[in-house]
Amino acid sequence: LLVMRLSVIIVVFLTLLQPVISWSLDRATSDRIIVAVDLSESMATKDHHARKAEKLQWARALGMIGNEKTNARIDRWIEDYKAGREPRSADKGETNNAAEHQNLTQSRKENIENVFKNVDRHSRKEIAMKLLLKGADPLLPKLQKIGVVEVVVFGGKVVATDQENLQSVIENPPRSLHADSSNLTNVLSSANADSIAGVVLLTDGRETATLVKTDVIDAAQRLGRNKIPVYAVRFGSLYPPADISFGELEYP
Repeated sequence: LLVMRLSVIIVVFLTLLQPVISWSLDRATSDRIIVAVDLSESMATKDHHARKAEKLQWARALGMIGNEKTNARIDRWIEDYKAGREPRSADKGETNNAAEHQNLTQSRKENIENVFKNVDRHSRKEIAMKLLLKGADPLLPKLQKIGVVEVVVFGGKVVATDQENLQSVIENPPRSLHADSSNLTNVLSSANADSIAGVVLLTDGRETATLVKTDVIDAAQRLGRNKIPVYAVRFGSLYPPADISFGELEYP
């Protein structure tokens, strides 16, 4: 009974002291990674004229084709297309039956043609969206494991967005973006700040907003001097189309 009484007295005494329990947490501050997506009008282009090797590489990046068993074969097909050769669809030894070999060859040719048609349906900005959010190995979740990711979209102006709204913004760019031009200089200049780990630039590379084309080079060099790397992911075919594409035609 004495022990209980002493315990009550001690509890009351401690309560009157109004004790406060506190603790501290040490958090490591992560550098920011700027992901900049070009949404100028040229990014709405569908590269139907792209070479087959390019389309095959894009299809693999989008997860339309390829796995551990077929990667070596696809590598060989890409090299064949680059060299101007028609790839061998079925290897010797895959089947000893001539009819089965022919059926396998025909099946793979039809499959690859369907892959090319599927790629043709995607514009440059749609490919960018899938690479960031929905590809075989989405880029944004991987970057978020490295640092704090900040997403911006740009045309003539730079507009901040977030991962949740990125798809809708890519599909319907806001008017404030000024999609009729592309200002790479503005994007790179805005990234020249403290705690920036790097810039991931997804663009077709068309600088149209500045008259002096060396401005974008100067902006990139300033980032270099501050040890802020720029990782440029170029969209579109390396080969220009042989014809003219009319976006809009007005006539009396």
